[in-house]
Amino acid sequence: MRRIVCTFFICVLSLSLMFVMGIKEAKAEEIAVVYVDPPVSYVSLGQTFSINVSIANVRDLCGYEFKLGYNSTILNVTKVVIQPFFNQPTWPWMRNQVPWRNNEEGLVWVCDCIFGPHAKPTSGSGTLVTITFNVIGVGDCEIDLGVPYSESKLAKWSGQMKIHHESENGQVKSRLPEHNIVVFLDAPSHLAPADSVLLKAEVLNAGQNEETNVELQLLVNDSIVYLEVISFLQVGFSHSLSYMWTPSSVEATLNVTAYASPVPNEDDITDNRKSQRVVVSHVIKVPFHYPTIQDAIDAANPRDVIVVSEGTYYECLIIDKSVTLTGQGNNTIIDGGESDEVIGVTAKNVHISNLTIQNGLFGIYVHTDANYAVISGNRIRNTLTKGAGIWLDCCHNTLISGNIITNCHYGICLLDAHDTVITNNTITQSYMDIEYGSYDNGFCIIIDNTGQNTNNTSDNNADYSNPYPDPPSTNDTPDMWAGPYVGPPSPRDEAQLYTMSARDSPESPTSLTDPWISIVALVIVAFGVIIAHVLLLRLD
Repeated sequence: MRRIVCTFFICVLSLSLMFVMGIKEAKAEEIAVVYVDPPVSYVSLGQTFSINVSIANVRDLCGYEFKLGYNSTILNVTKVVIQPFFNQPTWPWMRNQVPWRNNEEGLVWVCDCIFGPHAKPTSGSGTLVTITFNVIGVGDCEIDLGVPYSESKLAKWSGQMKIHHESENGQVKSRLPEHNIVVFLDAPSHLAPADSVLLKAEVLNAGQNEETNVELQLLVNDSIVYLEVISFLQVGFSHSLSYMWTPSSVEATLNVTAYASPVPNEDDITDNRKSQRVVVSHVIKVPFHYPTIQDAIDAANPRDVIVVSEGTYYECLIIDKSVTLTGQGNNTIIDGGESDEVIGVTAKNVHISNLTIQNGLFGIYVHTDANYAVISGNRIRNTLTKGAGIWLDCCHNTLISGNIITNCHYGICLLDAHDTVITNNTITQSYMDIEYGSYDNGFCIIIDNTGQNTNNTSDNNADYSNPYPDPPSTNDTPDMWAGPYVGPPSPRDEAQLYTMSARDSPESPTSLTDPWISIVALVIVAFGVIIAHVLLLRLD
């Protein structure tokens, strides 16, 4: 009988341990993690490197927000890119803008979300944001996802419910090698034939020792055009040279290079050479000069002309400088692949013409303050449900002329887009040909357009103003209903991603938190001990 009692007692203890381990294991599986990847980066002075803010094991994510801190005496942020973790079309209020960063305070702030009847929560793992740094100092630097008075936030169901998660910071270790030379180059990516430009090269002593007789060269297509020898270069000091360069009048693609010969005992020479591809041409041609349209836009200078050859280009474009983008022939197609914006315009004085734009939530989305855009002679078709062929958002003095818009929910939509001229457009198979939105569209000229659902052929000098309130300002506290809000922190309040408290959230930490798990386990064990003791007393 004693053997039976002992066996029962052991079973009770085993079940208790299994219960505790099972709860902890299930709890661990449910927790999402936001983390810096790689966790540790080893860099040197003058180096440029990138880290990712990634997420793992998330379920039903609709939005996220984080403030990332770093030591601004060691690192300088040069670029922040929101990655397409939410890989489906979103409601029209989405805004894809550059996240806010402040190198003086050492802070990057990003908030991104999806919402609306067509938004689908995203589950799994992936990269949220890629951040590029330049190393300006020496020492150890924490990449902190929990800056003071803030924490990373995850939300589901349009921001109304929290997702419990953990955050894992990263670290950067910047060191000075014994001998290290770093070269910098300032050269244009595009230049008209026979135009002159000032090339600038710089060499920095990023090692621990003074260097002598450092040779700095400027080369064009591997031929030296200028050379200078620096007799003495102190630690932490740099030397610059300039050269006025005039390419020939013949169109060509050239390679400009700044190069410093390795100094004695320099082990890593990867930073001794910097090169820039320079397109010498009156216009930038795709794919002749650059394989993709976005590559051409990134390489262009303000007021450049980009001509795209006929063909189908599966791209989503961001035009962030004042350029002209035009198709060559009548069969230049940009296919967004059912993404958000096929073409997003964020700069002033952008001209878009003679393109076929298709398969996105928006054909062309002109963002806040992207004024004086000219959109003419395009064929825009097949936008997704609730989307628009052309969407103007808080911009003015836009000309929309001679476009053919087919099978779009809204042909053209205006939100606070005053002083806009819309003329000679043909809009068919739409739910609403021209939608004036619910904001101030003061003094717009809508004339000589043809469509099925609007009578606008004679509304010359029409003033379409509306009394409705403006959308959330980029200076206000962000929340999930503002689209991926990425702007400077509000001086009034801490950013609030959620509209419900943590206790209302089904994804809040389970009530069986770690202390309660231990208490439940102890109660079960104690109960088993008491039963065993009572049985033993009866047997005696």
